[in-house]
Amino acid sequence: MAPSRRLRLLVPSLFEFPKHLELFPNLLTSLGSDDECATSTSRAQQILSAASITAAEDIPFRQERPRPAQGGERISEGFLMRLGRSECLWRFRFAADELIELAAALRLPPIFRTPASGYAVPRLEAITLTCARLARPGDIYDLVKEYDRSAAAISEIVNHTICLIDVAWAHLLDFDHNHLLAPQRLSEYASAIRNAGAPMSTVWGFIDCTLRRISRPTWFQRAAYSGYKKYHALKYQAVMIPNVRKVCSTSRCR
Repeated sequence: MAPSRRLRLLVPSLFEFPKHLELFPNLLTSLGSDDECATSTSRAQQILSAASITAAEDIPFRQERPRPAQGGERISEGFLMRLGRSECLWRFRFAADELIELAAALRLPPIFRTPASGYAVPRLEAITLTCARLARPGDIYDLVKEYDRSAAAISEIVNHTICLIDVAWAHLLDFDHNHLLAPQRLSEYASAIRNAGAPMSTVWGFIDCTLRRISRPTWFQRAAYSGYKKYHALKYQAVMIPNVRKVCSTSRCR
């Protein structure tokens, strides 16, 4: 076996310190051939110890990123009432009474536990933390220092709250086959359009397109540019039905 190969097997940690490469020739010399390898082990260990001690003195300790301490006050109904309407609107995009109604309207459990770590949280605190997290583009530690919850707890609470809302209300985003777009309703729409003077009896809706002009974006300018209108805009497409509602709504950039 070559001395360099024996060196790597015998003292692999030495290769973690590239600045001490000048020690390698002495170590290789001490290893020598296969017959001399056994008698040179003590010399190799001495060189390794010297290199490790010197390198440990030169390598600085890794400092963790400074983070704000957990503080503030847990969210409760009394806490929200003390904040006032304008402060609540700025922090959560909802007033205090609206947050209370929202938590009840979404039918969240009064108190639930997160599945991963078992954090117990009232539904008002859960929906308020979720609104605060979605309303701010900043770091999660901004919430840690204000609402007396750790970053891990806030992350789990927000994620689990969103999952609960999705499980309970995802059906509202499905294509409506039983109400607005039921076959009987489509016949009623077609009859209403026909009675209004349309030459056909099979039309039940009208394509609607709304173009909202926007400022020139930093990214994806080509996707947001409308060649027809000659400006950047968001294009919303939907199907209008005779009861002045939108169905089959989609939105995309043009």
